[in-house]
Amino acid sequence: MVLWVNFPSLVVFLSANAQSEREDPMPYAKWTVARASALIVLLTGLGGTAACSVGPGHAPPTDNGRGASGTYGQTGTETPLCSTGDQQSPVDLTTAIPAQPGPIRYTYGAGAFTVVNDGHTIQADAAPGQSITVGQTRYALRQFHFHHPAEHTINGQRMAAELHEVFQNTTTGKDDYVVIGVLITPGQANPTLETVLRAAPTQPGGQPGMITLDPFLFLSSTNAYFQYEGSLTTSPCTQNVHWVVLQVPMRASQDQIDRLGVLFPPNARPLQPLNRRYILGTPSILN
Repeated sequence: MVLWVNFPSLVVFLSANAQSEREDPMPYAKWTVARASALIVLLTGLGGTAACSVGPGHAPPTDNGRGASGTYGQTGTETPLCSTGDQQSPVDLTTAIPAQPGPIRYTYGAGAFTVVNDGHTIQADAAPGQSITVGQTRYALRQFHFHHPAEHTINGQRMAAELHEVFQNTTTGKDDYVVIGVLITPGQANPTLETVLRAAPTQPGGQPGMITLDPFLFLSSTNAYFQYEGSLTTSPCTQNVHWVVLQVPMRASQDQIDRLGVLFPPNARPLQPLNRRYILGTPSILN
């Protein structure tokens, strides 16, 4: 799969050992920010790269993003930065500054994943081969995982669950991440999610399941999304994350959402203050 996304001068290329390719009407994010200060915020700390979080499994590369202590504290109080940091996640997504979208190109493919249940979330660890490239920097897909209920809210409204796809910098040695957040709401059954649920161990520490799927099938074909600078939502709450949260949610049946709730307890971190940060959004969000 190939997805082109332009941030102010950054091009993001998503690939997944592509086997087929087609043009998709989904736009890329070619940001033209309304205020120069917003552009500064967007690029703060990136040094030409983009970063995002590692989910209930947001963490250092030593444990594939699962958390330095292996925990997913709901309040994020395990390290001082979780309570003292001024760019913490998640946040309420509202009052976005407009950004101008452009076209997106996809190349579809599938990869191998190992599905684990650690008692705090269901996480699918990715085999090597799937990545995004920002400028000259490559970010490898490490894993995706789930939160219930959702961590981010939109105008104060919280959805049933949230999926995080976690990418880690593998080029510069810089400890930064890109995380794509996908909100989940009740609707029709989702076949890609069903593949994960059927493979997930029913008990923490159970035998991992092996699956093959295209994680980009979780992403909606829309140009509507929010972007902001934030942190991991679990300890150590490192502020090295470039968040992209899709506005249009992924649909899943109520049964599938309920099964997530059976597999692990609620693990959403409380909302954090926005402080002096900006939230960017595509025009369709603002209409």
